[in-house]
Amino acid sequence: MKWKPRDYIFFFAFIPLVLALIFVLPDKSSLILHPTAPTLLSIFFSNYVHLEFWHFFANLAMYLIVVFVLFNIETDKKMFYRISALLFIALPIISSLSIIYFMPKLNNASGFSAVVAGFLGYLLYATYNYAKRSLKARISSNSVTALFGLNVAISAFDLGSLITGAACLVIALALIYMERKGISDLSRRMRLRIKDYRKQGNRRFIPMSLFFFVWIALLFWLIVLLYMNVENGTMTNIFAHYVGYMFGLFVPFALEGISKTGMSAKRKA
Repeated sequence: MKWKPRDYIFFFAFIPLVLALIFVLPDKSSLILHPTAPTLLSIFFSNYVHLEFWHFFANLAMYLIVVFVLFNIETDKKMFYRISALLFIALPIISSLSIIYFMPKLNNASGFSAVVAGFLGYLLYATYNYAKRSLKARISSNSVTALFGLNVAISAFDLGSLITGAACLVIALALIYMERKGISDLSRRMRLRIKDYRKQGNRRFIPMSLFFFVWIALLFWLIVLLYMNVENGTMTNIFAHYVGYMFGLFVPFALEGISKTGMSAKRKA
């Protein structure tokens, strides 16, 4: 899929510039969300403000990496534009309101990580579409549910929730078994694609191998998003990560379902 120059400018220049300009503001106190005393300004902009350089750098770097992968596998520009608009505009508000309601005791909240988590969730959906539309693999949405289940199982085991982890693992393995023919077909088509890169020589094969490694690693990134860290009495807001990831993963399927329903209704009419 070919992207226009404006796409690269917006996602790889404009958004980083906005984050950088907000980061260098001398006084950002009015932009930080305090759940017990929220403002309209902080509800939205708290998702774009960073107080420390490494927090800013980590979120920006992860955002650029995920969007770069999406630019190379995306098969539906319209869906990508819609989800991006929702992630940049609606998700910050939803994330902040969720924090206010569910985590009122949190000292403060700030950072772009909820939006980054949204793009990571969307990556699963985009990967599914890539497998179906580009590789022509005969797989169903069960494969996405299975991959999501594996992510939750790994994260639950790491956080010490053995019962949740075991339940999610059993469900994921059951879905993998149901989808075994589709997964086998996908694996075969991926091997053929890799062989094509090998035939093109190391200049093509080595960077693509690195790309595939990063892509697969990102598909299992939920455990990193849910990693809990306490520093100077402030807990990393993993709740916002969870909200963003779930939003990015399931909203595209909902929009796709609504679109199909609308098209079906028009045909009947």
